[in-house]
Amino acid sequence: MANSLDHSSSSVPNAIEFHNVTKTFGNVVANKDITFSVPKGSIRALIGENGAGKSTSLVERIAAALTDSASDIRIENVVAITFTERAAADLKHKLREKVQALADSGKPGSAEALAGVEFAKVGTIHSFTRSI
Repeated sequence: MANSLDHSSSSVPNAIEFHNVTKTFGNVVANKDITFSVPKGSIRALIGENGAGKSTSLVERIAAALTDSASDIRIENVVAITFTERAAADLKHKLREKVQALADSGKPGSAEALAGVEFAKVGTIHSFTRSI
């Protein structure tokens, strides 16, 4: 019997998907050919060394999903937990910059997504437990 967080055999749609993602920084390959999905309502962790491209890849996918007219993801449904306040601030800043760039390019839906970035739930586990 599958547990309540195991959506692998159910028809739960995915909140976000990564397909064949490769991220490089100059000559450094941070990750190569990464594919995974996160079903709606599930909890997943993205773990790796500093500089592995976790935040950059995640921000790019969240920004793309937020501005995709076929997506029903909304920023208030996204929760990102980091280890430090600085990492949380950096992640939110990167998300704001990416969505701003999409808005500046005229991508439909990006202005609404940009307005919602301020409400994104990005913080440390301690900040989330204090808010409960």
